[in-house]
Amino acid sequence: MEKLIIRRAFPSSIFHVPSLVAAILLVLPTLAAADGAAANGGKLAAALRARADAPHSTSRVIITTTSGGRADEAIRAAGGRPGRFLRAIGGQVALVPDYALPRLAARPEVLRVALDREVSGTMQRTAATVGASWVTDQLGYDGTGIGIAIIDSGVASWHDDLGPDRVAHFVDFVSDLPVAHDGYGHGTH
Repeated sequence: MEKLIIRRAFPSSIFHVPSLVAAILLVLPTLAAADGAAANGGKLAAALRARADAPHSTSRVIITTTSGGRADEAIRAAGGRPGRFLRAIGGQVALVPDYALPRLAARPEVLRVALDREVSGTMQRTAATVGASWVTDQLGYDGTGIGIAIIDSGVASWHDDLGPDRVAHFVDFVSDLPVAHDGYGHGTH
């Protein structure tokens, strides 16, 4: 006859009921948040998750796809209206009913759905502010022989700090305009 020996791996005090309840209460909010993100694979931006319960509102969003292409079909399937395609980021602007945002994000071809926030430019004249005028006036440096590449939302090639021949090349990654322009009105910074 064999003897069966049973040993407890943990003292019984570890499984004290109040401790177990406290541990569960600490973990539940984390699980709920993870479940909400998992519902759309974490593809829906937090600002849009909050809007998903609004039955009569729409949001202007930018949708990026796994292919980097247009998302017209996914947008229309969600009851939205497709907007322009942003080639530089492989995303598409759209107006989408808020209640349909989780359904849109759940589509397999959708990589991410982000809120399209308004962007505005400021700082009309910055040479004096950053000390560029002082460097030119006091030290005599004027940038001769120096090439600089700047990635920005635009450039005012007509600006007096640049002169007519200072912008050698310009590429518009947003609206594909072939000439240098300053779509946000912020000058040269």
